[in-house]
Amino acid sequence: MKTAILSSLFVVFAFTFASANNEKFVKAMESALAQLRQVQNSDKLDEWQTVANQFERIGKVEVKEWLPAYYVAYCYARMSYIEQDNDKKDKYVALAETQCDNALKISKHDELYTLRAMIAQANMAVNGAIRWMAQGKVFSENIEKAKALNANNPRIYYLEGNSVFYKPEMFGGGAKNACPIYKKAMEKFATFTPASSIAPVWGKEITEEMMKKCN
Repeated sequence: MKTAILSSLFVVFAFTFASANNEKFVKAMESALAQLRQVQNSDKLDEWQTVANQFERIGKVEVKEWLPAYYVAYCYARMSYIEQDNDKKDKYVALAETQCDNALKISKHDELYTLRAMIAQANMAVNGAIRWMAQGKVFSENIEKAKALNANNPRIYYLEGNSVFYKPEMFGGGAKNACPIYKKAMEKFATFTPASSIAPVWGKEITEEMMKKCN
């Protein structure tokens, strides 16, 4: 009888401890995401770096969670577009790739494959003439993996729209061909519900901007 009581108490304690840890993690992530929202339209690399560092610190504590590394990778991918020097762009892209790959060791989530496709586009943006074939393949493979897991993820179609928008018209690209894909992304955004308060939600505003360019 005493053993059963002790076992029950241990289960309750473990559950309470896990819940407290999870709540602490969520609060830390919500705080970092609030900072991320503030820099979304910033072109200051130091501001983005501060946010990336904040997520990285969380990730070093919560080693079994994939979201901190996801957001670190997202920050570095965005920073690669802000940076003007190609060598430095490559460093940010490499950091994004490493963080995303680390997260994929923890989880095979559709958002991670979507982000990996975004990073491939960032890689191509450094030198598309040389990298389009290899990185285009990385992009397509990860988009297909993401679709297989969750075809309703609107960020998939935003990225596909970008892929078509920036492709020469002679190869089936251009604004006219990209517009229907962006429209599909907006339809997905209209019904999209985040899995939690710390799940990825980015993409709607930039998709709206790209649709204006198409029209």
